[in-house]
Amino acid sequence: MFRSRSWIAAVALVAVLAACSSAGPATPDRSVRASRDASADASAAAGDPSPNPLHDTRPPLNAQESKIIDALATLGIEGKQAELNPFRHASIWAELGGEAELFIHANPVGTDNSDFSVLAERRVAEITVQRIEHSSGIVRDRFECAGATYGAEGAVPPGFKDFEAFLSRLIAALGCGDTSASPSSSPD
Repeated sequence: MFRSRSWIAAVALVAVLAACSSAGPATPDRSVRASRDASADASAAAGDPSPNPLHDTRPPLNAQESKIIDALATLGIEGKQAELNPFRHASIWAELGGEAELFIHANPVGTDNSDFSVLAERRVAEITVQRIEHSSGIVRDRFECAGATYGAEGAVPPGFKDFEAFLSRLIAALGCGDTSASPSSSPD
């Protein structure tokens, strides 16, 4: 009897391992989102009005995520949900071509408990922007606006001369600081 149970357990383990190996290696969340988006695009192209619920189980965007995605859209950048964030937190990712990426994060003021050092501080669009380095080594620009603390990191988006020009336009698109750098005006 003992032999048959261990034999059944061994067969079950082999079946599970075979199923896992046929699925391929685990992929980062970003790749999973890309495949979900491709699946939804394929469904839409085939005339299927609704994406497959088995492939797209993300919750709706929260208000902060929508605000960032809308601001990026006014700058001609397509932002996507990078992580699932509950409540009022946001982590938005934009693919800029090739391997270039841009990340925008936001938390309600006073809720960011990360460990970082301020490397520099400057004014951009009448907002104080800090260049910070997290204990993990990630360097990003950080600023407060309308009750949220934003962080921006990554490559300079196409059409902007530098990250400073992008930040100026992003701050204006978010409705903060000096809005004379109108998001609808042409990129620097």
